[in-house]
Amino acid sequence: MNPLFPISVGVGTWITTLLVQRAAAPGISPFNATGLSFLITMMALGVIEHWFLVLPLPFARIWGWWLRRCGRVEALPQHHSPAHACLAEQATHPAAA
Repeated sequence: MNPLFPISVGVGTWITTLLVQRAAAPGISPFNATGLSFLITMMALGVIEHWFLVLPLPFARIWGWWLRRCGRVEALPQHHSPAHACLAEQATHPAAA
């Protein structure tokens, strides 16, 4: 986390709120409401993603099901994603998958 986090989350939330207000405005066409709903969804997911990147989540517990499926239960270094390691292993040994 750095000083930009509250700014990015705050601005993202503010823009999402403005888009929701505009999509819920009376007299908006169905086409514009649909387009705004896509923008709202992407903005909200971006804000949620920022929060998940800051939270200290136990990746071994989150990705345990995938690691057991691939037969890779040992701990990986912090900079490696367990899913990335498993996908790379499947790409080199496609018959094992």
